[in-house]
Amino acid sequence: RKPHPAVVQHALAALQTDPAEALLVGDSSTDVRTARAAGIEVLLVRHGYPAGGLDGDDAPDGFIAHFDQFRPRAATHLVIG
Repeated sequence: RKPHPAVVQHALAALQTDPAEALLVGDSSTDVRTARAAGIEVLLVRHGYPAGGLDGDDAPDGFIAHFDQFRPRAATHLVIG
């Protein structure tokens, strides 16, 4: 159960993917903590979070306003939180 990293680690193992090659797209601070615990990058869909709404340990690597704006960057595999 999130934020325990086991769910993400299971997905990474099933995809035979290194955490450095993965990206979690989520919508909550729990998703950020899950990604951090699994050692992967995390983006959040902005709904519900005003500018600067999350910081410190709950701050994602970035935000997207809507999933339609998502464009994979360096990640070769995607885990959606």
